[in-house]
Amino acid sequence: INDGDGVFAFESTLVSDNGDLVRVGDLDKDGDLDFIVGDESFDSENSIYLNDGTGSFSLMEDSPLDGVIAETHDIDIADFNGDTYLDFIVYNNLSDNYLYLNNKDGTFTGSVVISDETTTASQQLVVGDFDNDGDLDLQGYIYFYLNDGLGNFTTDDRQTLSSIDMESVETGDFDGDGDEDLLVFDSANDEIYIYANDGTGYFDQSLNAVYSFDGDVSVTSADVGDYNGDGVLDFHIPASADAFIALNTTDVQFVEATWAPTYYVVSIFDANNDGYQDLWQVGGGTNSRVLLMNQGDGSYTEVEIAETEGMSGIVYKAEAVDVNGDGYLDIVEAVYQGANNLYLNDGADNFTFVADAFSDETNHTVYMRTGDIDNDGDYDVMFLNSGFEEAETYFERWENDGTGNFNKTFGASPLAGTTVNTYSFDLGDVDGDGNIDFVIPLGEGDENPMYVYFGAGDGTFDGATIDGSYESMHDATLGDYDNDGDLDIFGDGQFFVNDGTGQFIVSINYSSIGLGPAESLDIDNDGDLDIIFITEAGEGTRNSILRNQGNWSFVEEQGMFSAEDPTLTIVYGDYDSDGDMDFFIKNAEYFEASKTSFFYRDC
Repeated sequence: INDGDGVFAFESTLVSDNGDLVRVGDLDKDGDLDFIVGDESFDSENSIYLNDGTGSFSLMEDSPLDGVIAETHDIDIADFNGDTYLDFIVYNNLSDNYLYLNNKDGTFTGSVVISDETTTASQQLVVGDFDNDGDLDLQGYIYFYLNDGLGNFTTDDRQTLSSIDMESVETGDFDGDGDEDLLVFDSANDEIYIYANDGTGYFDQSLNAVYSFDGDVSVTSADVGDYNGDGVLDFHIPASADAFIALNTTDVQFVEATWAPTYYVVSIFDANNDGYQDLWQVGGGTNSRVLLMNQGDGSYTEVEIAETEGMSGIVYKAEAVDVNGDGYLDIVEAVYQGANNLYLNDGADNFTFVADAFSDETNHTVYMRTGDIDNDGDYDVMFLNSGFEEAETYFERWENDGTGNFNKTFGASPLAGTTVNTYSFDLGDVDGDGNIDFVIPLGEGDENPMYVYFGAGDGTFDGATIDGSYESMHDATLGDYDNDGDLDIFGDGQFFVNDGTGQFIVSINYSSIGLGPAESLDIDNDGDLDIIFITEAGEGTRNSILRNQGNWSFVEEQGMFSAEDPTLTIVYGDYDSDGDMDFFIKNAEYFEASKTSFFYRDC
């Protein structure tokens, strides 16, 4: 419950043993939001919960859904008969679909709107004014249903979609003629079609597929919007195989605007200083590199990076920094089961691989950070390798001479005598003295596993522990989460609040969300840092977003992420130049970069 200042408190006022979907609307027209809970199971009922205006909900008495076992797949709330009161329609599996009209007195009257004689296993019905007569029509399974304006529906005998095996449908005016067209996925042929509306609700099904998938896929939804600002609708498909954005031209022709499926993005940066974010990609299995140069209009020019013979390993992380001071961002890669890599950028779409930039040894590097550790005006590099031996063996510091040449010459490791088993660390000035410090959790077994190492500005550090941190922490991310001008710490779901001098107190614990690195960014452009938390704990776990509400209040969101795969890496940037942050997630099957990747665009 929001107290009005952006602070939310959890309040369990509703108890439901079942439920697969929720739809919200003011069903009794009393000025507050009620909701309907739908259930897909074969032995449960749907339920209506009414709001008393204070955020307390009660199960509706004498609900029209009482006693109805329907295996519901979807529910839509809308005014279907034009009386300004909200009605709802229930889409059921292997049974009749019902429209419930609002009687304006808190009760509903249900009637069969689509019988099981005309459709089987309704997975999705799409609502829209297809015939431009001012009321809401339906499209479901293979049939179209036209509304007479009073909530009575009749089958449009002019057309069906019987020639395809429809898995999902979305609507939008794709040809710019003022009516709603259909975006349809045909699961039998693994193709996507656009069916153009002639303005009367009749759809031209003669158009060729606008996209064909290579192999068997599942598409359960699509996101429709003008992604490149040209005034026509494009669409994004979060499929079980190729995830991509398709850009629409003015004649309903679509071009794919994304990465090749065998590549994953490891860095988003401006490679040629033209103001647009470009994509550095690594090829799964071949270890080839491709740079996609953003043209600023939603299109990309592909620049191949020369392959290096014998290169191996999985790129866990990469950072784009100007290591040689020429004004162009170079690429440093942290590689698991391979040598860490450096590519120098000349600003003219050429990236030169620097052999043995950080030695030719095979590492098990899982994380890296760059920063001016010794205050000499250039970017140095720290690598973190996985293992259970002494930390000085696995924690590498490389000093830059200012020209992009690196030497492992920082002297004694600040972690000498300790052991490390961790996924990440972070660099930043936590005590406000102008020098780079770093924070690192040391993993299994320590009583105070989160450490802060204060930099002296010459590459040396003095360490201190943080009291109150729990055992077996593995991650650390710095960010000013309370907007007070200093860097706080987030690690394994636990926040440590900085008092401005580098002294930390434990603030909030979200330790239930799992293990894995995190990135801090302002996802919703509200002026504070949110957190994307990626889990490496194994299959069945789920990535999370912690959305900052201010005053150390965070709301956890998981809905957009798949629960199937552990995640290898996450990168972010303003991919589409619209002023907000987008991000790319690469999933992995244990230590094989072979799982599906996803691009999340902030619309």
